[in-house]
Amino acid sequence: NKMISDAPVGLFLSGGIDSSVIAASANELGFKNLKSYTFSWPGNDEYDETLGARLVAEKFQLDPVFVSLDFDSAEITRRLDRILSSHSQPFINPTVILTDILSERAAKDVKAVLVGDGGDEIFCGYPRYKATGIVGKYSALARLGFPILKAWLAFNRSESPASNHRRRRIRKFVEAGFLPHKAFDHYTTLYPKEALLRECNGRPIDFEFLCSSFNYEGSFLRSCQACDMESFLPFNLLDGADRASMLNSLEIRLPFLSEELYALSLRLPDSALITATRQKEILTAAFFDSLPKEVSMAKKRGFNPPVWHWLKNNPSLLDPLREKDNYVSQYVCSDYLKIKLDRFDSEREDSSMMLWGALVVN
Repeated sequence: NKMISDAPVGLFLSGGIDSSVIAASANELGFKNLKSYTFSWPGNDEYDETLGARLVAEKFQLDPVFVSLDFDSAEITRRLDRILSSHSQPFINPTVILTDILSERAAKDVKAVLVGDGGDEIFCGYPRYKATGIVGKYSALARLGFPILKAWLAFNRSESPASNHRRRRIRKFVEAGFLPHKAFDHYTTLYPKEALLRECNGRPIDFEFLCSSFNYEGSFLRSCQACDMESFLPFNLLDGADRASMLNSLEIRLPFLSEELYALSLRLPDSALITATRQKEILTAAFFDSLPKEVSMAKKRGFNPPVWHWLKNNPSLLDPLREKDNYVSQYVCSDYLKIKLDRFDSEREDSSMMLWGALVVN
């Protein structure tokens, strides 16, 4: 029923598992020559999505369109202002800029697009699900290696997409101290509680909604899934995607977001969703032979914008945060923000998402 339309329907294609599964399913149902829209950034393997997307488009008879991601600070600012004008409050997730760009291009050809949102929540595809499970199940054992990891972090000082994401993830493990309640803070918030001012315009900081969603009793994997299904997916991903697409008079359709699939997921054992080597195990296994091998075996990429590159290539974007009395200092401790700016400048930490969030609020 996602294909029922009196106007052309297209597809956002990242070359990852979710969008590739949608392409395979549409092809199996007899839909040919669907327009697909993919980000292109030649020379940047971290964010360029064309390789997997080209293979999928060729295999399932799609009509691919590639959209460039590389633009300057004026365009980033214009896109950000455009997105924020559609919200009644600051919206920190920069993925909406990607949705705006693809939606703007897709709207020239089609009136609706299929997207893979919901696949990571339904089938547990986020790396943080596995990480939180490890913290919960093996915290005592993992703490034995704490000094080794701290020494490794001290030796490996570079942290950026230009090097790898491993350091950032290990740093978060160390900062969490391998304790479930600290892992929860890292999992659900952009800034740790200690970085936030205790009172924001007279309103106390309250995380009780998220705490009630993230229940440590039982499976840590299911705790992550429930928290995302009740908070991150509806109030972040779907809200942002809907507003960005509607700005361009484009309808987004979500094949993965169905009660039947979610009910199936809840009936499955954890091992059917995440194994030692792979997330979304059952979905990947079901389509392993149908998809190009390079797609089935590729590591998780995600639909993420190149925020680190945007800020590094356009340093003037961060100038407002360097001012002594910036607006965001009402909410984030100024000393903490200064430390993050210094560490970002020296590439000791990939604090790009924190700084992006501060820019949006500022």
